[in-house]
Formats: sequence, C-alpha cells, structure tokens
Amino acid sequence: MLWGMLNARMEAEWEALFIEQPAWRIYVSSPATALVVVSGAYWLLGRDRISKPMIWSGSAAVAGLLALAMSTWYELQPERDYDSLERQAAIAPIAVRVPERATVYWANEPEKAWFWLGRANYLSFSQTAGSVFSRRTAVEGLRRSAYVRPASLWDAIQNWDEHFKTVPSGLISESTVQQVCRDPNLDYVIARSQFKTGVAYLKDPATGLGYGLYDCRALRKSNSTVSSADAVDIQDRDKRHP
Repeated sequence: MLWGMLNARMEAEWEALFIEQPAWRIYVSSPATALVVVSGAYWLLGRDRISKPMIWSGSAAVAGLLALAMSTWYELQPERDYDSLERQAAIAPIAVRVPERATVYWANEPEKAWFWLGRANYLSFSQTAGSVFSRRTAVEGLRRSAYVRPASLWDAIQNWDEHFKTVPSGLISESTVQQVCRDPNLDYVIARSQFKTGVAYLKDPATGLGYGLYDCRALRKSNSTVSSADAVDIQDRDKRHP
C-alpha cells in the first residue's frame, strides 16, 4: 500500500506539471487509495468497543469514497483520449507514412507515440526508468540520450532528482531534428513545430498543438557530411572503462 501511495504521489506531480489536474483526483482514483480505505474499514468494523453510530458513519464515509473512486476510475480528459474519432482522423495521414515496425522519436511526449500512433518510441525517461535492472538497457539509454539532448533535456536526463526540475521544451527547429536523426537506428522524429514543417504536419484536435513529421533517412542523406561521432562519446567511454 505504501508503494502504491508513493506511485500515486509521483503521478500527481506529473499530472500537475502537464495538465494541471487536481492532485486529489489522482489520489482518489488510485487503486492504492481504495486498498487503504478498505483495509481501514475492515479494521474499524472488527473493533468491539466502537459504537454503532460511529460504525455506521464510518461505513457511509467509506462507501462515499469508494463511489467517488469508481466514478473517476476510467475518466479520461480529452487530451488523453487517443482513441477518439477526432484524434484517429488527425493521426491517420501520419500513420500511413510511418511503417508499423519503424522507430519513432516523439519529442517530450512518448505516450503519443505509444497510444496515439502505435509505434515504438526511440527514447524517453519513462522507458529507461527501469534500467537499473539491465546494464545493456542503461548503456543504450545513455547512448541515445546524447542524440536527443539538443531537442529535449526532458528525455535526455536519466536522473530522477533532475527529471522533474526540467521543463519540456517547446517548438523544435529542423536543424535540431537533423542532430537527433544522426543515429542510424532512428527512422522518424515527431516534434512540436511551425505550421507545415517536415514531410507531414498534424494538429492535435484535443490540445490545438501542431507537430511536424521528419524522415530521418532523408535528412541523413541530405546531410551526409554531418558526423555523429560526438553523439556516441558515452558508448566509447563505456568501452574504455568496462
């Protein structure tokens, strides 16, 4: 229960940072909160010295909290409803261009690559948070973070303490996208950009934000003189110090 409440607190920080949702809604709809309430109710009902009025009032309070939790359990704000008809229509031109097995880097917003576009995301802090269990994952995450740093410190930082202190960047220029695309493992980049930039452009009907789709293979061909050596220094350093 304590671990669940800790996760609920972290989720509340995330929600407050991005969409300003009240923290109490996160706690109320958390499964950990429901478990705490039920456990507390079970303990109270097992006490012989508690008067019946207190038991009934406590039971009513528990029932009210559980009803509130159930009513907000699956409630999605429009900016998180990726299955809506409007959002599916908006992403359709992009989904046609991007193969299903392609690796996409959606700068600062990996959940859109997963839940909206349905493609593998190149790098985000959420993906590498469990890298403590795998040295290979940790090293690969650090290698990729060197590429995405020009576009997003939010995705490049691999540290909990610094992560929430970093504000996600806004519009990303094409020159910055070119730096990210130096990694041959990356196929496409989607980033907030000016109107009609990249090979395709989409506007999120839920938030009104515009995004450009960039083909990394085409950008690497047009900028073949750009070296990627400076972006793999972390990997080289790891080889020198096994």
